[in-house]
Amino acid sequence: MGGPPHPEEPAITTDEALLLLKPDCLRLGLTGEAERVIARAGLGISRRETRTLTPADVRFLWAEYSDDGHVLARALLDRYLTSGPSEVMAVTGDDAFERARAVKRTLRGRHAVGMFANVVHAAESRAELARQTAYLFDGVSTAAAVKQRPRGADLRSVFDVPALVEELWPVLQADLRPPCPDVSGDFLLVLGGDRDHTLDSTVTALWRAFPGIEPARAVLLALYADRTGGYPVATGSRRSMNRAERSLRTSGIRHCWVVSAAPAPPPARGEPPAPSPVPAPDAVASAPPLSRSDQAGTSLALRRPAR
Repeated sequence: MGGPPHPEEPAITTDEALLLLKPDCLRLGLTGEAERVIARAGLGISRRETRTLTPADVRFLWAEYSDDGHVLARALLDRYLTSGPSEVMAVTGDDAFERARAVKRTLRGRHAVGMFANVVHAAESRAELARQTAYLFDGVSTAAAVKQRPRGADLRSVFDVPALVEELWPVLQADLRPPCPDVSGDFLLVLGGDRDHTLDSTVTALWRAFPGIEPARAVLLALYADRTGGYPVATGSRRSMNRAERSLRTSGIRHCWVVSAAPAPPPARGEPPAPSPVPAPDAVASAPPLSRSDQAGTSLALRRPAR
């Protein structure tokens, strides 16, 4: 659920790059800090413009997300990026493209609290940079092909997406808390992070593995697992957890595994404590597809996240 894919890079290089200070950056009064980080990176600001993005702007700038295959990501991006003014900056200097990305990493490392509260955007590829710069500064909507991120199901027929966004929004604007795992079973199914998946594809996989899961919980589990690299999303018997794991793998989730929920025995005197079972194993074995009958038997009661 990380950044967009890297399409083929143009042969040319550029000494100009783009930074977009998002609405939360301006709301938090971080513009001055951003200017100082830009200057320390050896970049100058050649052009700048304050504008409030529209849903149409968001759809062009983040075209790797589709309206039907990424309904959750789209709705949350709209809620985030159209909520107030942003500032668009063209920055110049030697190797501006890479230095702008370093500026982004610095500001996010200090202030970002999540996928929809990460203060600044910089293009992940030079093709993306050229397309977004032309659009934001010159009003040119190029027809360049954009490779879409992995899709999920169109969940609008299952979830009330606008209501879900409003329910989750205050939670996503603070440092995300662990979604209170239920560890009452003998085994845990752990979901890891995976840059080859999106919020929608991961939530779709969880919804298929656990029919009846609360939408808000599915979103929070997906986001927290991506952030931490491994978080328990369900508990139950070994058989039910293995079935659920196979269902996730059938949906394309590769980074998931089953562990015992039993605490490790206390170490003998002088021995180091045993490692936690939750981190991912070095290699995750593939599993056969889950049958329809197995899918029907994986419904689990997952505890509602703490408010």
